[in-house]
Amino acid sequence: QGGVLQARQQVEKALTPILQGIMSERGANILLDRRVVLLGPNDIDVSQVAVDRLNKKMPSVKVNLVALPQGAQQQEQ
Repeated sequence: QGGVLQARQQVEKALTPILQGIMSERGANILLDRRVVLLGPNDIDVSQVAVDRLNKKMPSVKVNLVALPQGAQQQEQ
Protein backbone atom coordinates (compact mmCIF):
# COMPACT_ATOMS: atom_id res chain seq x y z
CA GLN A 1 0.00 0.00 0.00
CA GLY A 2 2.85 2.36 0.73
CA GLY A 3 4.35 1.70 -2.69
CA VAL A 4 1.05 2.38 -4.40
CA LEU A 5 0.73 5.63 -2.45
CA GLN A 6 4.24 6.70 -3.51
CA ALA A 7 3.54 5.80 -7.14
CA ARG A 8 0.25 7.72 -7.07
CA GLN A 9 2.07 10.77 -5.71
CA GLN A 10 4.65 10.56 -8.52
CA VAL A 11 1.90 10.39 -11.14
CA GLU A 12 0.02 13.30 -9.58
CA LYS A 13 3.21 15.37 -9.48
CA ALA A 14 3.82 14.73 -13.20
CA LEU A 15 0.15 15.18 -14.14
CA THR A 16 -0.45 18.53 -12.44
CA PRO A 17 1.58 20.67 -14.88
CA ILE A 18 0.12 18.73 -17.81
CA LEU A 19 -3.42 19.53 -16.70
CA GLN A 20 -2.49 23.16 -16.03
CA GLY A 21 -1.07 23.38 -19.56
CA ILE A 22 -4.22 21.93 -21.12
CA MET A 23 -6.35 24.37 -19.12
CA SER A 24 -4.22 27.26 -20.30
CA GLU A 25 -4.37 26.12 -23.94
CA ARG A 26 -8.16 25.87 -23.82
CA GLY A 27 -8.74 29.02 -21.80
CA ALA A 28 -10.32 27.04 -18.97
CA ASN A 29 -10.48 28.15 -15.37
CA ILE A 30 -11.85 24.93 -13.85
CA LEU A 31 -11.20 21.23 -14.36
CA LEU A 32 -13.81 18.67 -13.32
CA ASP A 33 -13.65 14.92 -13.04
CA ARG A 34 -15.81 13.65 -15.88
CA ARG A 35 -17.69 11.44 -13.43
CA VAL A 36 -19.33 14.56 -11.96
CA VAL A 37 -20.45 15.98 -15.32
CA LEU A 38 -23.98 14.88 -16.18
CA LEU A 39 -24.16 16.34 -19.69
CA GLY A 40 -21.67 18.10 -21.92
CA PRO A 41 -20.12 18.03 -25.37
CA ASN A 42 -17.49 15.35 -25.97
CA ASP A 43 -14.90 17.87 -27.17
CA ILE A 44 -14.45 19.24 -23.65
CA ASP A 45 -13.18 15.89 -22.32
CA VAL A 46 -9.39 16.20 -22.08
CA SER A 47 -8.79 12.76 -20.57
CA GLN A 48 -7.12 11.20 -23.61
CA VAL A 49 -4.96 14.28 -24.26
CA ALA A 50 -3.83 14.23 -20.63
CA VAL A 51 -3.08 10.49 -20.70
CA ASP A 52 -1.11 10.81 -23.95
CA ARG A 53 1.00 13.64 -22.55
CA LEU A 54 1.52 11.81 -19.26
CA ASN A 55 2.65 8.68 -21.13
CA LYS A 56 5.23 10.75 -23.03
CA LYS A 57 6.49 12.43 -19.86
CA MET A 58 6.31 9.35 -17.64
CA PRO A 59 6.19 6.09 -19.63
CA SER A 60 6.39 3.92 -16.52
CA VAL A 61 6.11 4.07 -12.75
CA LYS A 62 7.95 1.76 -10.41
CA VAL A 63 5.97 0.57 -7.41
CA ASN A 64 8.22 -0.31 -4.48
CA LEU A 65 7.09 -2.66 -1.75
CA VAL A 66 6.98 -0.41 1.29
CA ALA A 67 4.63 -0.01 4.22
CA LEU A 68 2.29 2.92 4.52
CA PRO A 69 3.64 5.79 6.63
CA GLN A 70 2.14 6.04 10.13
CA GLY A 71 -0.57 8.67 9.47
CA ALA A 72 -1.41 7.53 5.96
CA GLN A 73 -3.37 4.45 7.08
CA GLN A 74 -6.04 6.62 8.66
CA GLN A 75 -6.23 8.88 5.58
CA GLU A 76 -6.66 5.90 3.22
CA GLN A 77 -9.70 4.70 5.19
